[in-house]
Amino acid sequence: MSSPRSPLPVLVADCSQCFGLCCVLLPYRTEDGFAADKPGGTPCHHLRGDDRCRIHADLVGSGWPGCAAYDCRGAGQQVSQVTYGGVSWRERGELGEMAAVLSVMRVLHGMIARLAGPAECELRDRIIAMTSGSPEELLLLDLDELAVEVAAVAA
Repeated sequence: MSSPRSPLPVLVADCSQCFGLCCVLLPYRTEDGFAADKPGGTPCHHLRGDDRCRIHADLVGSGWPGCAAYDCRGAGQQVSQVTYGGVSWRERGELGEMAAVLSVMRVLHGMIARLAGPAECELRDRIIAMTSGSPEELLLLDLDELAVEVAAVAA
């Protein structure tokens, strides 16, 4: 008897399903395609109270091509909707934990995207199952060991 498969997380960013995590957690600099500098952990001044961007429809025209080019590979909405069940960093007050979890999820989503062949199914399914873990489970993953496994299979 086989165990049920975890659903494949969406590997393309959907900002409408995220809490603006990249807009808060990631630092950015003007020389990297952003209209201003911002340290990590500080909300972008374009981020509204509902976690939506005031200028999202015209990022490039507004001088923010770095935002338009960035793709979390769906890690933001996975963390927002699955890991934290739709409860925002504004409500939880655990921005540091969410930052760490987002970092882990970005790595996991990158690994899933890399494991596309039929010979890689078992490892891909194992990593997909990990993306549904609790914050504590995700933060305890040995990403270095997992990266070695991915490199050996995807080589």
